[in-house]
Amino acid sequence: MTNPLIPPASAAWVDAQGRPTRVFYQFLATVAAQVNAGAGLASTGIVNNPTLSIAPISAGSLFGNAGVVAAVPQAIAVGTNLSLSASGTLSAQGGVISITAGAGLAGGVITSAGTLSLAPFAATTLFGNPTGSSAVGQAVSLGSAFSFSGTTLEVVAGSGNDNFIASGLFPPSTASFTWINQGSATAANQTSGPMQMFYPAAASLSAAFFGVAVPGSTPWTATAEVAIIQSNTNAHVAGIAVTDGTKFIVLYLGTGGLTVQPWNSTSSAGSSDYANVWSIPGPAMFLRIYNDGSNYNFQVSGDGVKYQTLFSQGNTAFLTATRVGLFMATNDSGDAGIVMNVWGWEAVTGAGTVLAW
Repeated sequence: MTNPLIPPASAAWVDAQGRPTRVFYQFLATVAAQVNAGAGLASTGIVNNPTLSIAPISAGSLFGNAGVVAAVPQAIAVGTNLSLSASGTLSAQGGVISITAGAGLAGGVITSAGTLSLAPFAATTLFGNPTGSSAVGQAVSLGSAFSFSGTTLEVVAGSGNDNFIASGLFPPSTASFTWINQGSATAANQTSGPMQMFYPAAASLSAAFFGVAVPGSTPWTATAEVAIIQSNTNAHVAGIAVTDGTKFIVLYLGTGGLTVQPWNSTSSAGSSDYANVWSIPGPAMFLRIYNDGSNYNFQVSGDGVKYQTLFSQGNTAFLTATRVGLFMATNDSGDAGIVMNVWGWEAVTGAGTVLAW
């Protein structure tokens, strides 16, 4: 086999006058220049139209220390570029490229083909300080938004001016509720607004209950945000109640104020109230029944945050509740009756939703 680095024996290097022949120049053009690692070209050296060929980087290659687990990171100076072909992949050791906390990208671009992945927030995560009590508040600029799906956003009150408003209650759907002694009472969802309940005046005492099954385990909370429209008589009342299907304990609002009262049936109110406080009805009030596992706690709030317990009773002292819901009663046929607008409702396991402060 002919070695291209050695010219044929018959070839003449020079002509009769001692000048290099064409064979000599052809030989020079076919010679491959070999440069040893670390070697360089002297400033006076000239390579005519050379090609420097580098073997492809293998799948296991690492910059600075190929094939070794403890690879030596190599710095790329500012202003340089690392160009990868369309089929190339740049991956960090371990598959993760980390960015130091506080660092940022200055003029950098992550293309549509790239993905920046963040670890999911843990249940106890707080922005700024995940340790809890001394959390550092983080500013969110105008135009930013948080999107939560199927989760609970809990805001813990701290020092200073806490101005956080979250609407956590929504009008219920009538399809989720069922009646006890509906009679002439009605309930309807509005296109935009509350669920509206109406109970016409009756000649004799009569009550209607519209509710759901109690949550499956204690503690549980049922909360209704209601606005009540009634005539100037204490014969019409409306509110929230628990029941065993026959008897009721009701937290209601009437012209006589806020009252907690037992009912033996839908046509027989208890002879005495459990609790009664004078109150001026506002545009809407929050009525809540909280079962802490031992007692029913009947609570009221004007803002959905700060609740006052009016009365507490053991879970089995008068009844063992199977349902919780909305309650209306009337006992005067001389006027139109009573309307209750239900702006919000929830019945959940736990302590319930904090709405605003």
